[in-house]
Amino acid sequence: MKTIRDFLDESTTRGPGCPAQKFFQQEAWITRRYAALHERVVRAAAIVQHLGIEPGRQQVALMLENGPEWQEIYLALAGSGVAVVPLDPKLRPQEALHILR
Repeated sequence: MKTIRDFLDESTTRGPGCPAQKFFQQEAWITRRYAALHERVVRAAAIVQHLGIEPGRQQVALMLENGPEWQEIYLALAGSGVAVVPLDPKLRPQEALHILR
């Protein structure tokens, strides 16, 4: 079965210069190509591994505003086989705890 990371790898191989992300940052639109996104995801996945987060054994809560960083970290975690629990940053602490329990 293919993972979301497999799809990213394939898209990067097919079109490394194709747009992968487009986002507004510091009053300008930024376009990130697949090659650059892939590089950032690979680096984030290496950090996940360095932290000792084990695929299939741990869950990681991801609480960030929507943006390119969220996508990159999600792709790194999910692509590493880690179960990701996305949490809305607008949740109150009690609501986040309820979800995590």
